[in-house]
Amino acid sequence: MIRHALGTLLLAGAAALPAMAMDPPGNAQKGLTPTDVVDLGEVWASARFSALFGQGKAEDLVNKADVDITDFQVQLSGAVGLGMGIEVTFDIPCLFRGTTDMDVSSVSTETQQLSEGFGDLTLSGVYRILQEGAATPQWVVSAIVVAPVGNDFRGDSEVTVSGTTVRDGDTAGNGEGVWHYGFGSAISKQIGMLEPYLGFSYVFGGKRQHNGVNEDRADVATLIAGSELHISPETTIDLRSAMFFNSKDVTEDNRARITEEAFNLYAVQATAYITIAPSVTLLAGFGVGLMDDHLLDTSGDASLNDMIYYQGMIGLHVCFGLGGP
Repeated sequence: MIRHALGTLLLAGAAALPAMAMDPPGNAQKGLTPTDVVDLGEVWASARFSALFGQGKAEDLVNKADVDITDFQVQLSGAVGLGMGIEVTFDIPCLFRGTTDMDVSSVSTETQQLSEGFGDLTLSGVYRILQEGAATPQWVVSAIVVAPVGNDFRGDSEVTVSGTTVRDGDTAGNGEGVWHYGFGSAISKQIGMLEPYLGFSYVFGGKRQHNGVNEDRADVATLIAGSELHISPETTIDLRSAMFFNSKDVTEDNRARITEEAFNLYAVQATAYITIAPSVTLLAGFGVGLMDDHLLDTSGDASLNDMIYYQGMIGLHVCFGLGGP
């Protein structure tokens, strides 16, 4: 459940907003502003490598533990313009290695859970309601579908007591195994060198019964506010803040019911877009996030507290088909 929560943050700035936009024609940075849609015949694709490091504390009625999380993943995104103010976007993560370590020092016990593999595929159909003009902003809406294509194997933690491994662990997957549906909207307006924007999306959690377990996944609402600073035709700085609301997440079988209570995630991010070739842009950014203290299991008073993370990102963004009909 800890990894699921931070996995949401890894998507911040990618799947969280309904559209990836377009800067002035001929600009290699088309697809990096979260508002307008690309035109008919225009295509962009991005690959972003990110490293996330998180620290916090977990506790129940008996024990307290230090929690350390490390994730290395690539986010693959892209879009194609269909014309008439419509585009289709996709986004899929690939986790190379995700590690969650919990150290219960009072009883000399350590647990480690590993995760890897492709996550679920997010598809968005985006429609431009209002095109930016001298006195009007850009405004888009979207329909969102998350397809459960990722490996959703949960896996067991490796357990070490006083330096001796007493149980080997299995590597878990990076998918949730359920269909999600949602909607979103974004608006922006260029004012000189600044281009402020605001975006909102809501994705419903989805339910399933799998291996005798009923799963009712959390809804996720995302609010992002920020602004791009267009320093030159080749260089843009994006500054944004984000809030993610996660509703309660429930798994239940004949023996137990585990409920993670609702909580919020807060993040700030700064990203530089630097055009290095006519159709290629270098991406580099850094973010800091904070998670609300909340119960991981309401029945056993297991909680996660003081969770903070740091994330660095570098990537490439490529545009082609520019200047099409």
